[in-house]
Amino acid sequence: MGLNTSHSTIDSSTALFPTNALVMHPGPSLDSIVEWTAPANGTYSISGFFELLDDDPTGVIVYVYDNSTLCSPTTTCYAPPH
Repeated sequence: MGLNTSHSTIDSSTALFPTNALVMHPGPSLDSIVEWTAPANGTYSISGFFELLDDDPTGVIVYVYDNSTLCSPTTTCYAPPH
């Protein structure tokens, strides 16, 4: 995992990482998980999107939870056709 805080897109030869992008990539047999905890009680608005940036991915399954409650339907992303 990483965050591109540079002022330009990073080219890793198999993927392009835009500025201010949170980059997640699992290992061969490990999932990639991001967890965020609110700093205080209250109502928060969180937004974002998931995008495949690798040029030859095998697919990604995305789940968003609020504690143990699934907030959105499961999203499956596949590689765009070449």
